[in-house]
Amino acid sequence: MVHVLRRMSSSYEKSTTSLRFKPECHTNTVLESITEMRAFSILIDVHLEVEGRQFPAHKNILAASSDYFKAMFSCPIGDIEATVKLEGLTAKAIDLILDFMYRGEIEITEDNLEEILVASRMLLLESVTQACCKFTQDRINVNNCWGIRNIADKYSLNNLFGKVHAFIEDNFAEAKGSDEFLELPFQLMKELMADDELNIREDELVSAVLKWVEHDLEGRYQYLETLFKHLRLNYISEEYMRNLIQHNYIVSNHTFLVTLIKAVHSQSGTETLNELVTDEELAKMKTPRKWQRIVPVLTAVGGTQTLFYNTEEKIWVSLAPITTRHCPGLASIESEMFLVGGSRKWVRLADCERFSPEKNTWEDMAPMSVARSNIGLVVLEKYLYSVGGYDGDTPSRTVERYDPVANHWSSMSSMNNLRDGACVVADDSNIFAITGFDGNSYLSTMDVYDPSKDVWTSEGYTHIGNRRQDAMSACVDGKIYIIGGYYNDDCMSSGEAYDIEDNEWMAIAPMSGERNKAGCAALNRKIYICGGWEGSGNVLTSVEVYDTETDCWTALPPLPTPSAMRATFLYFPRKQVDKLTVKTKGKKQKQIHAVITSAQ
Repeated sequence: MVHVLRRMSSSYEKSTTSLRFKPECHTNTVLESITEMRAFSILIDVHLEVEGRQFPAHKNILAASSDYFKAMFSCPIGDIEATVKLEGLTAKAIDLILDFMYRGEIEITEDNLEEILVASRMLLLESVTQACCKFTQDRINVNNCWGIRNIADKYSLNNLFGKVHAFIEDNFAEAKGSDEFLELPFQLMKELMADDELNIREDELVSAVLKWVEHDLEGRYQYLETLFKHLRLNYISEEYMRNLIQHNYIVSNHTFLVTLIKAVHSQSGTETLNELVTDEELAKMKTPRKWQRIVPVLTAVGGTQTLFYNTEEKIWVSLAPITTRHCPGLASIESEMFLVGGSRKWVRLADCERFSPEKNTWEDMAPMSVARSNIGLVVLEKYLYSVGGYDGDTPSRTVERYDPVANHWSSMSSMNNLRDGACVVADDSNIFAITGFDGNSYLSTMDVYDPSKDVWTSEGYTHIGNRRQDAMSACVDGKIYIIGGYYNDDCMSSGEAYDIEDNEWMAIAPMSGERNKAGCAALNRKIYICGGWEGSGNVLTSVEVYDTETDCWTALPPLPTPSAMRATFLYFPRKQVDKLTVKTKGKKQKQIHAVITSAQ
């Protein structure tokens, strides 16, 4: 029999014939000792020379830390010089890398990022490379995205490249405004103009191309024909193109562009176009980009209403109504929205409904196994997860997973804690259930779910500062935002942000007023809060948006009627957005006309 005893910072495993002693601080002690040995040049057996500077080190430490050095020092000892020269690295970077090898930590900043990245790639330090990518990925914005894309491409950082390129595609309308855009090489401009996923109006793209050419007119004029062949000119109004020919000196003096534009918008366009472009180029010109195909739309559901917000017209647009249900879960997977659970006339529901933005219809799907209201509904790896809630008698720890392809719910491991009205969010890897009510008290803890293991853990996570129920929550760039809610009889306007990597909470700017049970959805580093209840018991129409980069709130046009909403961002066909907006505007005009007629 083996007994495990723990004393102070050591552990002992005893049997009848032996004692296994394992000091928990042994690794740290060794690291501290070898760091000290390097500092005082004790048992040094190699020097690294970078930019004329000598860095003393130990071969064993270098080889254990880096496959590059492991391969180098595995050669016969006579083949290795006492001094190893490293070309292409900076002394500053190798100093930081050596500290990492000896101490096990490194501080990455915007100033030293590329130097460390170059060194980690060359020395095959994958963990440091990944840390650089994580640091960079969390800081992508419209001002630095071109530089980050260049770094990712230069050093073959495929995952980072994919992330930043997707960001550029989604935010091209803003990214084209940076100075770095004007310095892009022709080959990249050509690739971008051919990209079907650019989320930008085609007339704005024409302006961007002309601005890029004008930045170096003498050197870039030759590229106009190639770039314009990749533009989807048939998605631009004839009036805009006519004005371009008449008033833009670059276009008006380019014979091919004038002919191409006229051919696109003329009666005999196809015949003329066939003389100007190849069949492949013509097919590309007719292919709609992402902006023409789909658009992410803030969608809210509450009472019998289904609405979306048209950011261009700044109005709320009505969609197909639903049968009233209270406190359901709402989430979207690309172009499908799901409404799950809730209650009706005090009876908990297991119902699941799916909304199609293309058809503007709701349809019933397979129900959950356990009827619940006030659930957290989140998406992870294209599955829906319904988490916790209230079953009509007690708060719940139940978790179910929905496969939208199979239309089937499966029971998953339950949370460690009962949670009603918890804040449930997901990042790329895990689900977080934070705060809420367990039937006796408001919780400050969180349960974290790992889908690869179907396991919930609660230990080691910093508690939230202010316990609350029915708060709004969203996950943006590695931070979880908890906003509003209530504690006992106090409704809240305050908010907190949890840094997942640092395991730390910090306060954020409060909303303009207190609210709970409001709709909450995030897009492009902004968090939208719709409707809800205030502390006095009034239902709200107000809508606010929080900018996570500036820590500021801004008001948006209110909902048509007061409602405790649920909200999500849903991808709509562009044509459907325009069609439904026209319909809603027409109804409003009729209502206004009726009021005026009645008054007269």
